[in-house]
Amino acid sequence: MFSLFALKIGAAHLLNERTWHTWDRLRASPAGFGEILAGKALPIFVAVLAQQAVLFGVSAAAFGLHPTAGWPPWRRARWPGRPACCSSAPAPPPWPAPQPS
Repeated sequence: MFSLFALKIGAAHLLNERTWHTWDRLRASPAGFGEILAGKALPIFVAVLAQQAVLFGVSAAAFGLHPTAGWPPWRRARWPGRPACCSSAPAPPPWPAPQPS
C-alpha cells in the first residue's frame, strides 16, 4: 500500500511540473532526461525502502515474523493438512477415484 501511495506522489510531482510550466526549464538544464527522472524517483524509492524495512523490522520484533520461512518453495514441508496449492506434494485428482465393485 505504501508503494502505491509513493507511486501516486511521484506521478503527481511530474504532473505538477507540467502544469506549473517548470518542466521546460528542467529540460533546458544540462541534466539529461534520465537524470531528471532518476532525481525525482530516487528519493521516493529510498523512502519506500525505509518504510518496508521499518514495517518488516517491527513485525519481526513484535510478532515474530520470519519473511524467509518456507522459501524457496521446493523446500517447504509437506504438512498433512496443508492445501495442495501450498505443498510440494502432488495434488490429489479433482474427482474421486472409481471404487472397485
